[in-house]
Amino acid sequence: MVICLCFTKKVLSDLSKLDLYKEMLSKSVEFAKKFYQVILYTDSETLPDLETIQVEKRLVDSSDFYFIDDFKVHLLDKVLCENSTLIDVDLFLFKPLNFQEGFDLYADYKEKSTEEWYTQYIDILLENGVKEILPDYGSKTYFPPNIGIIKFTNLEYKRKYIDTYSLLKNWIVSKSLNLDRGASMVLGQYTLALINADNKYRIYYCRNQNTNNNFLHLSGPIKFEKDALKKYLPTSTYKLI
Repeated sequence: MVICLCFTKKVLSDLSKLDLYKEMLSKSVEFAKKFYQVILYTDSETLPDLETIQVEKRLVDSSDFYFIDDFKVHLLDKVLCENSTLIDVDLFLFKPLNFQEGFDLYADYKEKSTEEWYTQYIDILLENGVKEILPDYGSKTYFPPNIGIIKFTNLEYKRKYIDTYSLLKNWIVSKSLNLDRGASMVLGQYTLALINADNKYRIYYCRNQNTNNNFLHLSGPIKFEKDALKKYLPTSTYKLI
């Protein structure tokens, strides 16, 4: 397995946090390299900022990227081989990932679409007529996979995801909706649940207690706590944060 990460500073809404992201990225690479070949995808604009991170780097044209998950979807569609697994820059592996066979998608953990960080964007899309293109959007409670880890083994599911993501992103652009980059979760995660409403595809959640996985994902605002890396990394074993 090859572990892949992606990062461009152009998706940061606050460039003052660039140093924090560089520190997390460096640590994420450091932990992953203990177990895997690691590749970091970035762009020419960001590359000079990452020169101290010792890892294989590959450049990608990010001119069309705006939302946080645009980079991931581009890699899934155009770049990555089937042996690749994408992880977030704020995810730290303490042992090799354990993927049980027989699943269509491997992700971090299951979220719920009724959480405020989903509904604030879902409501905006519904008010602007998203059901024109996705009739089931917002029709019930969904359970989006958190894609701090993402690996597809089912090519049909992967293709549907990429196409649905692109359809929704293009619709948002066509409506000139002034959404911040945090809206990416209703593109990158909510759509995975939307197109799997009938549970046709099996999803493996790496964070479940019985998976024998051991990692830390500083998802959400916890990464912005003062000295978060010093606080959580030295003694961390697998935990839900």
